[in-house]
Amino acid sequence: MKQLPLAITVGEPAGIGPDIVVQLLQRSLPIPVVVIGDPLHLQQRAEQLSLPLTVRSWNGSSAIVHEPGVAVVQEVSLSGVVTPGQLNPAHVPYVLNMLRQANDLCLAKKVKGVITGPVHKAVINEAGVAFRGQTEFFAEQCGVAKPIMMLANEHLRVVLVTTHLPLAQVPQHVTHDAIKTTIEITAHALQ
Repeated sequence: MKQLPLAITVGEPAGIGPDIVVQLLQRSLPIPVVVIGDPLHLQQRAEQLSLPLTVRSWNGSSAIVHEPGVAVVQEVSLSGVVTPGQLNPAHVPYVLNMLRQANDLCLAKKVKGVITGPVHKAVINEAGVAFRGQTEFFAEQCGVAKPIMMLANEHLRVVLVTTHLPLAQVPQHVTHDAIKTTIEITAHALQ
């Protein structure tokens, strides 16, 4: 039985996400991964980092075996030139397309889960897209009314009652009902 891969979106193309993904792919990994992004962009970043990277396309159904230095990619086309460190609202459709493809792969049970590279909310909003965060984006795509974000490691799990709010607004949102709902959703999801 083939092991489903994890999907990794590279995030903001001018940010650190592509660099992190290229560096991660140099290592042995305990689970196969499929990168969602532009293959040419990944190769360019690998060259800038002086790291080897072979790119292979993924059709959404073939089994993946991870090999260090190889990126198995579900292609999302990036138009325009990317200059590391220089945000460009023209790249927002690319960022959102990566997230949509990751969501669709999860819902189709072609991937086990999604790891998201960092995005820049302000540049997405500047491009005219109302965007609070990736958690809320996935919730909206899936028709979920109340998304819950969990930060976890082998020793600790932390669930947030609020996400992506200005600190001054947090006290009015941490209510008895909000805490109760968060506990109920978390308990159900962990069972």
